[in-house]
Amino acid sequence: MLVKIIGDKIPWHCHANEDELLWVMKGNIVVHTRTESVHLCSGELYMVAKGIEPKVTTNELAQVLLIESKSFKHTGETESDITQDAFEYLLENNIATSSS
Repeated sequence: MLVKIIGDKIPWHCHANEDELLWVMKGNIVVHTRTESVHLCSGELYMVAKGIEPKVTTNELAQVLLIESKSFKHTGETESDITQDAFEYLLENNIATSSS
């Protein structure tokens, strides 16, 4: 699934049963975990292992391809103002946009 991300709206969350693979298609992002922050540029991949809590931030609009199963919840069990079901965010293509 291709998503657009800008700002810091993605909350700390956890995917207990599945790994999450992020492939930056355009722009730059920072993947924060409780132990490190990884800066990714266009073309780079990062895997968040199951059970690790990530938070993704960016200062400018980025496009990220999320490689995950169809049943995957993009904010894990954490509910926030960006939490949507898979069908909605596929149609709207804006799971993590903000004006900040």
